[in-house]
Amino acid sequence: MGRLETAFVIVLLYASSAMGTPQSPLILNHHKGHYDANSLAVFLEDSSRALRLEDVLQQSEDLFKPSADRFSGGYSDATYWLKLQLKYELPPERRNLSHDWILEIDYAALDYVDVYYPVDGVFAQLQSGDRRPQSVRRSRNNFHVFYLRLPPNQATDVYIKVRTSSSLQIPLSIWSPAEFFESRSLTRLGHGVYLGVLFIMAAYNLMLFFSLRERSYLYYVLYISAFAFLQSSIAGLTFQYLWPDSPAWNNVSIPFLMGAAFFFAVLFTRSFLATHQHSRYTDWLIQAVGVFSLLVMLLSIVANYQAALTSGNLLTMLGSLVLLWSGALATYKKVPGAIYFLLGWAFLLLGSTIFMLVSIGMIQPNTFTENAARYGSALEALLLALALGEKIKVVREEKTRIADKARADLQAGNRELSLGLAQREHNDSLKDEFLANVSHELRTPLNGILGSIELMRLEPLSEEVEEYAHSAQVSADHMLELVNSLLSFSEAKAKQDNQEAGNLIDLRLLTKKLRDDYLSRLRDRGLRLVVEFDPTLPQLLWGDSSKLELVLGQLLDEAIKNSSGGRISLSIAPEKLSINSSRISFALQDCGPGIPTERLEAAFDPFMQTGRDDTGHGMGMAICKQLVQRMKGNISALPCDNGALIRFVVPFELPKESV
Repeated sequence: MGRLETAFVIVLLYASSAMGTPQSPLILNHHKGHYDANSLAVFLEDSSRALRLEDVLQQSEDLFKPSADRFSGGYSDATYWLKLQLKYELPPERRNLSHDWILEIDYAALDYVDVYYPVDGVFAQLQSGDRRPQSVRRSRNNFHVFYLRLPPNQATDVYIKVRTSSSLQIPLSIWSPAEFFESRSLTRLGHGVYLGVLFIMAAYNLMLFFSLRERSYLYYVLYISAFAFLQSSIAGLTFQYLWPDSPAWNNVSIPFLMGAAFFFAVLFTRSFLATHQHSRYTDWLIQAVGVFSLLVMLLSIVANYQAALTSGNLLTMLGSLVLLWSGALATYKKVPGAIYFLLGWAFLLLGSTIFMLVSIGMIQPNTFTENAARYGSALEALLLALALGEKIKVVREEKTRIADKARADLQAGNRELSLGLAQREHNDSLKDEFLANVSHELRTPLNGILGSIELMRLEPLSEEVEEYAHSAQVSADHMLELVNSLLSFSEAKAKQDNQEAGNLIDLRLLTKKLRDDYLSRLRDRGLRLVVEFDPTLPQLLWGDSSKLELVLGQLLDEAIKNSSGGRISLSIAPEKLSINSSRISFALQDCGPGIPTERLEAAFDPFMQTGRDDTGHGMGMAICKQLVQRMKGNISALPCDNGALIRFVVPFELPKESV
């Protein structure tokens, strides 16, 4: 599997005591399918980068130095030539058979790799490297693979030329084709399982984001996706499958994806741990890591690969420490899910550290150490998903607790409100009953007073006493009207509560009854009532006839008080007709001076004096307004040159038989 470049300077180790010793060949036979060729390779450093194969062939054997267990040269601008001697041994009965072997360099990030070996006395050249498109390779592979046909029982010198701007690591292996394909099948399976885990977690949490609309899930998906692409680029899989003919982009993809992964990790950390709420300075550190991540992404495009990669490695080291500290602090402050976040980044940092130690040769490579970073990142992905689940669980429990408390408070409030409404209704009932009783009780003595005054005025009185008697009669009349108004209020309220069903209304009969009831008063004032019906007015309506009769009676009473001689006009017309209902407009105009403009807005105020001589009490208009509103209508008073115009509109239903 692939090796991740590191920012550490790798010390080139070699055994000086072995210098000048003739190179030993690597013996190959058909009984074994895999050989580690690192210890038998020797190398030559070409600082001028000018040597060609012909020049290398002429170099003295003493200039080649033996490599360590695995060749590592750190970051270097030099070109390195490695020499490996192979000998394929066959028994005598099979000595005339040639055999294909595979030379593999298990490190994807090398820029240019050229292999030279003799075929029929001429050196054949094979090319690879991530700065070259996949089409130059004999077969597409994520690592550098070269097919060699070796003659039996002869030592063959193989020269390997490597130049790269990444960390210089050249792990050499020799494989038989059958063993190679079997091993790489297992390797591809491991890559598939690893990437499958990451992308399944990303897809699952993306669906959760669309369901819950929680931004932490989106940032998690972006981070896991970027990290999966980063690991795929390090292993050479993206160059093999996604952009095989784009070596320029492939060269910058690793530092670019490093920056992108950490940028999304910063967004996820700030959203998930809410660091801006519990630790301002830590939040500033995390934001600084985010800015550094964007800088690394920019450097990967505008700067050289080595500078961008060095910045990316520095970002990995510092950013991991900052995010680890953020998780520890959030765990201390008992942020939901922070413990899983902390463990996830701890596993990732541990796996990455082991992998970097393998890269610099401080730990021997094996299956576990070479894949430690992948193991750590897979555990991190799972733990971060658990952290999100824990946070959502806690948040939901808190919301449920708050909702339950609010529901309990609402129920308690509703109970108190119900009790209050019941008490208010009881109080209103007592008040209405009191008003009705008082009104009835006051009418008897008032009628007695009025009768006594009328009898007294039949006798001859002095002018002064006559004036006193007239004043007493006017006051008693107004007092009786006030009592009648109070009684009307209580009756209207009772009708609202007890008469909601309605009945049939014949407006022509209702107005005739109204004219008959007020005929004597109209004659006393020298007035006549003129009622005008619109021809389109329906014959019958369905509504509350008692309320309508009370409104028209109160308005007519006010009109009589404010008029002297002439006529009072009542116009009735449909304002709007539909299939099942109608809005009927009633307009009543007296022949008095009208309502002054400055008092127009307060015309329905029960305490406004609306009489012509400011002797009225105004209760009738207030009663009319309340009754009209209870019938879901509206009423208005308009100034008029020849009197006051009162207009109200009330909705009525049409009887079914008339529809």
